[in-house]
Amino acid sequence: MISTKRKLTETQEAALEKFREAVLDVSPWLPYSDDHYLLKWLRARKFNVKDAEMMIRKHVEFRKLMDVDHLVRHWKPSEVVEKYFSGGLCGWDRQGSPLWWEVVGDLDPSGLMRSERPHAFMCSKVRELEMMLAECQQQTQLVSGGPLSHSLSHSLRQSK
Repeated sequence: MISTKRKLTETQEAALEKFREAVLDVSPWLPYSDDHYLLKWLRARKFNVKDAEMMIRKHVEFRKLMDVDHLVRHWKPSEVVEKYFSGGLCGWDRQGSPLWWEVVGDLDPSGLMRSERPHAFMCSKVRELEMMLAECQQQTQLVSGGPLSHSLSHSLRQSK
């Protein structure tokens, strides 16, 4: 696996160890619990363990509220969401990074909202993002040279 502890100071190493222990009770609800994943949370909060812990606990609450694991394994979007709320992973670039496509220009938000509950759209996007993260995790193991970057492309083309 790719080294995730590159150039950590002693203080950062200590923060990682403290953070790992602090979130041990919620690790079953996290998609990953390796150092690379935990370091993302610490870096987002400038290695403030208390703030990173609060942030990851809120994330776990959201995952439980949305029942993310069920969404990924069993939930299927309705025909309206599947057909008209388009976008998603469409492939990989030459470096192995994911290509994510969002069709914005042809989207009819008011028509979609009249056709389906807003919660269905949130479920759809959460499911897509979780599936993309899983794909990226697999791709990371295939591609050497470090974690993959993410790029979003937006189509602003209007239908005529």
